[in-house]
Amino acid sequence: MIWLFSILLIVVGVLAAYPGIVRARPDAKEILDKILPYQGFIGIVALIWGALNLLRLLLHFGTMSMMPAAWLILALAGNIVAVLLGLLLGYGLIAQYLLNNSPAARQRGEELRSKLLARQVTLGWAGIALGVIGLLLPVLM
Repeated sequence: MIWLFSILLIVVGVLAAYPGIVRARPDAKEILDKILPYQGFIGIVALIWGALNLLRLLLHFGTMSMMPAAWLILALAGNIVAVLLGLLLGYGLIAQYLLNNSPAARQRGEELRSKLLARQVTLGWAGIALGVIGLLLPVLM
């Protein structure tokens, strides 16, 4: 299951880092444009999966202390990045279905989104790196 989450983290990272990737590799634009319409749904999956994993890690923190510190730090970082990227990529769907009825909630959501947008590409690259590390770490250990 860890490898599946790592792949999801790489995909949301690529979607978030889209401008930087297309600038560096213009030939990747065609491939990325095929999954771009699904970024909202992929973002919601990353948001929910990351939040559930983060909640599980925090609730079982005592038993998690038996695992190596590097794994624990990477798990926390990966799940936090997944939640943040999920919020960014899935914001359109969240605003449409959850924040539609409350102007105050919509305004707070826009404020949070604008803060995260400034760091979108950086979070995307972090997601890619953490996803690759998540795929390689079990093999290297």
